[in-house]
Amino acid sequence: MSSSKWFHRVLVVLATAVGLSNVIDAQERTSVISGIVRDESGGLAEGATIRGHHVETGVTRSASTDPGGAYRLPILELGTYEVSAEKPDFKASVHTGVVLNLDRKTIVDHTLRVGEIAERVVVTGDTRAIEVTPSAISGLVNSKTIEELPLNGRDYIQLATLQAGAQTARAQARNENNGYGIQLSISGLRPYQNGFRLDGVTLNTYNGSTPGSINGVNLGVDAIREFSVHSSNYSAQYGHAGGGIVNAVTRSGSNEFHGSTFYFHRNDNLDARNFFDGAEPPEFRRNQFGGSLGGPLAHNSSFFFVNYEGLRNARGNTTINTTLSEQARRGDLSTGRVAVDPTMAKARFTLLPTARFSVTPVCTPSPTTRSGVRTSSPPVSI
Repeated sequence: MSSSKWFHRVLVVLATAVGLSNVIDAQERTSVISGIVRDESGGLAEGATIRGHHVETGVTRSASTDPGGAYRLPILELGTYEVSAEKPDFKASVHTGVVLNLDRKTIVDHTLRVGEIAERVVVTGDTRAIEVTPSAISGLVNSKTIEELPLNGRDYIQLATLQAGAQTARAQARNENNGYGIQLSISGLRPYQNGFRLDGVTLNTYNGSTPGSINGVNLGVDAIREFSVHSSNYSAQYGHAGGGIVNAVTRSGSNEFHGSTFYFHRNDNLDARNFFDGAEPPEFRRNQFGGSLGGPLAHNSSFFFVNYEGLRNARGNTTINTTLSEQARRGDLSTGRVAVDPTMAKARFTLLPTARFSVTPVCTPSPTTRSGVRTSSPPVSI
């Protein structure tokens, strides 16, 4: 086969992959604006032109109303919109401040008044947001909540516990087997039955638990635009989970450059010692830093957003281990003296295979016992 045919096949495969990625992305991080257009008498306005203008990026989508006066603008990027309706011999109707959120669709109805089309009737705040799956029990954590609420470690999944039915499973250990992320119990189910998604990509650990670094956090909170928590009855489009779904989307660039930098430092200088610490609390140093930047690559068409966050953590822990005292090793107990197997006595200094150990504790008569009966326990293998 000639090299030109191979080249064309590679181009087809790449084009297909890019197209599929756009479709998948459109399904996961977009929303819908729909509604009905009427005139002043309540009649349905067929053939009206509807335009949705994204304020941040300048991208505009348009549609026309059907015979029932209904319209629909699908696959819209999340953010703030201006939605206008125009028809000859009527004033233009404009709704401003229309906000599209994740897993919500917004209803914007228009009423056209007779007049010149150059005249505009501006309406603010007359919109309704409904869930994509009405039967689902879900909650939304928006960008304002993420930015303003304090987070220890800057892990956005901590905010999932603000939603109904979601709580931290404190009895679940955080280790290499269960994962180091926050163990969430949603609707009473186990932490490894939840699903975590970012821009449509599954983030669960190998056993289905909460994602997280060895420090137990998910970094990059400045890159998260918003996320939703679905407790039950959610759409089958999520799948792969029997518990809850935490669905997050990242920020995007806009026509204006915007960014941030930060640095947080924490140490043990002002920490109080706990009950088990020695004279001083263990050493603790945390340095968390990063920044983000977004802006246009091409005005009103292409944008970028990048984010970096680093965590340097040095932490000491106080650990207490209880071992046998020297008196107990010699057989001197508070209840009396017991015989110690010679092999066990030698094991104080030499690590021996467990198969060699056989201990038979023997209780001697108490000084106040006159019967002189000796009792013993059955042998115990160690």
